[in-house]
Amino acid sequence: FYFSRAFNQPEVATFYRDVLSKTVHEGNYFRFYFLSIPWYDTASSTADALPKLKVYEGINDIVVFNGNRNIPNSLYLIAKTGDPDMAHQQLDIGTFIVEMNGIRWTDDLGTDNYNLPGFWDYKPDGQRWTYFRNSNFSHNTLSIDHKLQNSAGTGEIDRLDDRAAQPFVTMNMSTAYAGQSRFVYRTFRMLDDTRILVTDSVGLQSPSQSVQWSVITSADVECKGNTAVLRKDGKSFSLKIASPTNASFTTKAAKRGTEAEKPIEGYTVLSASVSGEPVQVIKVLLSGE
Repeated sequence: FYFSRAFNQPEVATFYRDVLSKTVHEGNYFRFYFLSIPWYDTASSTADALPKLKVYEGINDIVVFNGNRNIPNSLYLIAKTGDPDMAHQQLDIGTFIVEMNGIRWTDDLGTDNYNLPGFWDYKPDGQRWTYFRNSNFSHNTLSIDHKLQNSAGTGEIDRLDDRAAQPFVTMNMSTAYAGQSRFVYRTFRMLDDTRILVTDSVGLQSPSQSVQWSVITSADVECKGNTAVLRKDGKSFSLKIASPTNASFTTKAAKRGTEAEKPIEGYTVLSASVSGEPVQVIKVLLSGE
């Protein structure tokens, strides 16, 4: 409540009141629960308190899409560009996290053991990238021919419009796939409060190459051709491949590469692979089911 007032962010107070309500309902009072009484804040957030699209620039440009918290199935998405050969970075250019109804539907596995052999070898062929958590295979992004992103590459904001009726941002990820493609662009567009379209445009060096689109999730996954339904805590979320029309989703369990890496349990990699065209345009619609 203090930070809600200090930074004029009533949405923080709204969130914490929900936490307190859940605590009272379940009877699981935490240590400092009663300190909430003198600090209690009744401020309410408005539907337009947060911008639909906000970009924070830095080594990792951060893109944030905000839905309308006053309606069900509103989406909240955060995505990043990146510079993998900077300290503590991973091959995760273009990755995104999406939440709806208080549930995180696409995940990030976090860091691994810093003492693993070669963990600080950031070269494109460095041992660091052989560890699953550090690779693009464990993130919500692309791979070409099942290969790693180039750690010497970067992601950059190419275009954005945060004032449009359907705000969007386009990332140039081309150098992250140097030697594998001619260009790679990823666009996030908020169609409305409940739907976000992810569009990837990939110029391949040969039509025989393939592009893998994937996300990792802790939800239960059911694939129905070009649609995947995620279920968790009694709620559901949908991903639908709008293009190409013949693409379909598959799943596999997320697994670490070696016994030395941290265990991975309860995560599924949802992916689609497309090929046969020199330029692949992959469109995936994210929405409530």
